[in-house]
Amino acid sequence: MLNETSIIDPNDATAYYNRGKEYYEKKDYDHAIADCSEAIRIDPNHADAYDNRGLAYYEKEDYDHAIADFSEAIRIDPNYANAYNNRGCAYYEKKDYDHAIADYSEAIRIDPNHAKAYNNRGCAYYEKEDYDHAIADCSEAIRIDPNHAYAYNNRGCAYDEKKDYDHAIADYSEAIRIDPNYAKAYKNRGCAYREKKDYDHAIADFSEAIRIDPNFTDAYKDRGIAHRHVAYREKKDYDLAIADFSEAIRIDPNFAVAYSCRGLAYSEKEDYDHAIADYSEAIRIDPNDADAYVSRGEMYGKKEDYDLAIADFNEAIRIDPNDAGAYVRRGEAYDEKKDYDHAIADYSEAIRIDPNYANAYNNRGIAYDKKKDYDHAIADFSEAIRIDPNFAEAYYNRGILYKEKKDYDHAIADFNEAIRIDPNDAATYYNRGIAYENSGDKKLAVADYEAALNLVPDNTEYKSNLMRLRGY
Repeated sequence: MLNETSIIDPNDATAYYNRGKEYYEKKDYDHAIADCSEAIRIDPNHADAYDNRGLAYYEKEDYDHAIADFSEAIRIDPNYANAYNNRGCAYYEKKDYDHAIADYSEAIRIDPNHAKAYNNRGCAYYEKEDYDHAIADCSEAIRIDPNHAYAYNNRGCAYDEKKDYDHAIADYSEAIRIDPNYAKAYKNRGCAYREKKDYDHAIADFSEAIRIDPNFTDAYKDRGIAHRHVAYREKKDYDLAIADFSEAIRIDPNFAVAYSCRGLAYSEKEDYDHAIADYSEAIRIDPNDADAYVSRGEMYGKKEDYDLAIADFNEAIRIDPNDAGAYVRRGEAYDEKKDYDHAIADYSEAIRIDPNYANAYNNRGIAYDKKKDYDHAIADFSEAIRIDPNFAEAYYNRGILYKEKKDYDHAIADFNEAIRIDPNDAATYYNRGIAYENSGDKKLAVADYEAALNLVPDNTEYKSNLMRLRGY
């Protein structure tokens, strides 16, 4: 047991410092700070005592006092590599990545084999979205210390951001080999597998992360997302996904992202009331969550309550005036209210923010069509196609307008392209059939009506046109 009697000589700064270190190791940071302070009082040039007190302040998340202590340690000993590294960590926690990088760089200059400083600088570069430098620094940390599990994990994260999921998985796997209880590495590998749509491996990794750390809320959330993808793909129920999001919320009732994820699962179950409740809770926790407002607005739209939908989209735009998606969603709500001028204005704003937003052009084209401004509509559908040459709906919409203008050759060409991209859309076959019939090719028209009816056997309009053309 550590107590006052451990100090034989009350003027022995080293004794206070050593006991402070022991308190720090026991996570008793208040006593660590007190003993290091006493060491500093006795010996104002005790650089290690400043450094250790800074570490205790750091653990208490008092980063300003930590930085002050690390700075004093550096003043006393300008070649104190660990103090530079530690101060860099405090700057990192304050999101002051430039100062963090400068300190890690100084630690590396003093000690070129400082693996932790390389790893930490890599993390700071990662936060600045400089993934190449992040990878280079983590690689150097690994070269110096081949068993640096954190460096493998962090390099994996940088590969992840570059969408190089195979290298990311390899790095997470190496981190796990070094430390089989590294829950975060399992979680990160699961996310990489999920991006590759390998949901079975993803779920297995998230489950292992949860086994290691039963309170790992992000692992529950990410496993829930994987379960949701499986449910959507295989048309299964969403209960496993909802259960995972619910567990994350039970562990952390203020986990706004988990509420939003559960809301999305409910929305895909078409349980819009529960979805709205979850998005509302996400908004309560984080009133500046523009995405949650957009998602709740979409649910109100599903319930055909367009005024509430517009109110939510307004709020999302207030929070983030450059959210092109919010303008598109609000435009869709105005479209449903037949307020095409406001819809067009919103789609135009989305296009101003993101000139390559193909869906905004497509939607604006639909609004122009409803105003019978066919030339502007065709121009917008054409722009959507230029941006996304595989946009089947834009080809279909432009084909419809060409058909209405009796320009059957262009209409057929657009329907051909839409069918090439999506060969299972009955309406496209049907409308191409009409274009063929009106241009005098009844044989091809019959073939298209048959194809449409095969896809939707109960459609009376398709059946009627087919029978009429066959002469029944």
